[in-house]
Amino acid sequence: VTLETMQKTISRMDTLEPLLNHTNKRSHIIIEGTVWALGDPYCYVLANPGYSDFKKIVYSCWAKDPKGEYILTEDGKRTPMWPVLHTTENLERIRSKNSYMFSCYYENDPQPSDEDRLFLPSYFKHYDAWEGKCPACGGEVEIRVTADLAISQAKTADYTALPVSAVCAQGHLTVLDIPRGRWTPYETVEKLYEWDAVWKPSFIGVESVAWQKAMMYILAEEAKKRYPLPVWEMTPDNSPNGKLRRISMLSSYAASRGVWVRPGDHDVLVDEALRMSRRGSLGGH
Repeated sequence: VTLETMQKTISRMDTLEPLLNHTNKRSHIIIEGTVWALGDPYCYVLANPGYSDFKKIVYSCWAKDPKGEYILTEDGKRTPMWPVLHTTENLERIRSKNSYMFSCYYENDPQPSDEDRLFLPSYFKHYDAWEGKCPACGGEVEIRVTADLAISQAKTADYTALPVSAVCAQGHLTVLDIPRGRWTPYETVEKLYEWDAVWKPSFIGVESVAWQKAMMYILAEEAKKRYPLPVWEMTPDNSPNGKLRRISMLSSYAASRGVWVRPGDHDVLVDEALRMSRRGSLGGH
């Protein structure tokens, strides 16, 4: 399964809902299958607010009680959902071959083992409130904004994200904010000027590939009316393994210096990072 395959399937799936006859109560769509990898169409449907009207049922190979807790045997082992098909011993044997693929195909919940994770829980440190200094060493910081742009405003489309971070001289990385939304290019420009006024970043990184190049033109035109933002034009590595290479570099950085996050505010970011596997696809992240 490749990222391109998953994105094409998701794009096709997003076109189905408007075809429904909403005046007919019998009109419905059934999406059924097994998770392939983190970020695949099934994970997308489960996580995307655009599919909040769908009734979602996720089955695992392990039996769970109504609260979602695993049902354990007297000796503390998990109970198979379908013991006629798979015993506990058989499932554990399969899991030992590749725990990440097992979590996808059998548990429908991608969870790599610690040895396969790109990011470990220990990489993430906690801070309570931002006080303008590095929470790790108390040093001065440089504020940075990066723009991950999406073009569509459809309720099932990807979000545009404008993460804000701070980096000190020792390289400690602190996540300050992760605003996101389905904005038009001009609404995104308004957000960038708003964030420039709030955070006063040293630079705002914008990818200059595909349609995002148009954003550079819009920003240049807007600079004539207001003032130029500290935009840094970035050209990412878009080779077949480019995304994994970039994520792996960030993983190494986090392992050596740590990433500081606020519990409650940045939980989604941490959860997605912990699900990334060296063996499985990175999905839509």
